[in-house]
Amino acid sequence: MQDAGAELVDIIKSEKNFIDKKIAVNNTPFLFIDLIKAIDYYWLCPYENKDNFEGFIQYGFPVFLKQFYLTSNFKADSLPIHHSSSDSLSFCHYYLWMYGKCKLLERYVRLASQKEVSIARNTPTEFTIEADSCHLEYVENRSLDEYFKVIRESVLKNKIADLDKINNLILKSLDSRVEAWKKDYIRYDSSPDIDDYYYQTGYVALATSQLYDDFNDDFTFGNITYKHILDVIQSVMGVALKHIDACMLLLDKSPQTKIYNILSIPFLPEELYSSYSNYLGIDKDEVKQIFDLLIVSPENIDDHLSSEKDFSPPFIKIGNKFIYRSIKGCLRSPVLFVQNELKRKYPKDYFRWINEREKIFRDQLYNLFSSDRFIKVNRNIEINSNGIRTDIDAAIFDTQTKSLSIFQLKWQDKFASDMQARKSRIANFYPKAKEWIDKIDSWKSENTSKNILSALNIKGNDISVIYLFVIGRYNTHFSNQEIDKRAAWGSWYHVVELMHKIRTNFDNPVQELHFKLQLDSPMNKKLDVTTEKLEFSNYLITWNYK
Repeated sequence: MQDAGAELVDIIKSEKNFIDKKIAVNNTPFLFIDLIKAIDYYWLCPYENKDNFEGFIQYGFPVFLKQFYLTSNFKADSLPIHHSSSDSLSFCHYYLWMYGKCKLLERYVRLASQKEVSIARNTPTEFTIEADSCHLEYVENRSLDEYFKVIRESVLKNKIADLDKINNLILKSLDSRVEAWKKDYIRYDSSPDIDDYYYQTGYVALATSQLYDDFNDDFTFGNITYKHILDVIQSVMGVALKHIDACMLLLDKSPQTKIYNILSIPFLPEELYSSYSNYLGIDKDEVKQIFDLLIVSPENIDDHLSSEKDFSPPFIKIGNKFIYRSIKGCLRSPVLFVQNELKRKYPKDYFRWINEREKIFRDQLYNLFSSDRFIKVNRNIEINSNGIRTDIDAAIFDTQTKSLSIFQLKWQDKFASDMQARKSRIANFYPKAKEWIDKIDSWKSENTSKNILSALNIKGNDISVIYLFVIGRYNTHFSNQEIDKRAAWGSWYHVVELMHKIRTNFDNPVQELHFKLQLDSPMNKKLDVTTEKLEFSNYLITWNYK
């Protein structure tokens, strides 16, 4: 007798085979064009239950694209002009949604085989999945929104104000250049002022929506500098924003034009390489290597399907010569997409630079405590005392209050919705962090204040209090995991949020941070989501979270 997981596998296979046949029967270059248009149109425009659909589309897009590539015979050097309809886009949207359901359920079946979740069949048409809640991760990740708000309202406040002052002038200039082409499509040119405006707008978009500071500008991957990679991404984002504005301007002039027919545009790669090379002053061959990180093709689609990482490619190959630009891919998470590709294509360089990230993290932390009252230890400190061996990633001594703050800094890669990656993060993070707390706690109890300060190369004899911190770059709180309360735990983006958002009357900024992290901990916030339901074919799947 099959177990419930195996029964669900058969149901998923049957549903997926049905969808595969639908795509194969309808496979033409027009289907590909409709697919990219659907991705962009439904991402940009509001509709009912959009958030729910978008979650499944993220899973479904690579599966749909792989099936298109598998069953397509289109190898032409040119592309047909295609007038899409709401029906043709709805077709793609529906099957993106269905593929997404299949891939999500496949993921849970795999987790069940690894004993990470349990699956039961309650009735012939109902399944139940028992899974760990991820509410702490969800709550902690909301700090990203606050972090980007801080960047927008504080760091880039003046830059944004300057851009706002010339916005109407730029739009007027762009409007004079936008016109309908062949009645249903768009055509426009640009100017140096327009290009520079949108390049700067691209920087604002990059800084307020992307986590791009994983590497220093001068780090290289192959012979590509990370700065040049970011320059290209900034420009790609700016050009995408320019195109959205141009589309909106045309719709004002030509209401009969459908936005889904003008939003997603094909390009010849060589023309793109030359254009970006000329504007950015980067060698064309280097620009090509950078674009290779941004393009999904039949040659690399399997690499993207092999993981559960975010899939929003900025450019997608069609036929022999063309690539389609996806507005969603250019704006949603291009940095994450590129970083995943850097890890895949340049693993030696990627992991070499990962070892340098601790210094980046430490420097960013110290920038929050810029007063001369703070003595900051600018290197990793190894502790070897009475059988205790550990290290200290960062330490701050407040000369006014005589308080010492000791930090463990953990920079782990993002895991998004990849549950296996989440499991790996927990296994690597919690035991080591708790072991570190034990060792530091023993070390400070066995040594005098003078000896502790001496080990940190700080002159002095007295310490009033020692604060311990465990700061993760992304997540430090995982659902159903206990933290050691001898330390204050928090993500880097929660730290930045708290430093700007919550005001107190402490005269000790580090004590203040320690207090805020414990007061505003995700563990003090609860979400009420305990069950979720999904209709799949003729079945009902219910998730119970514990």
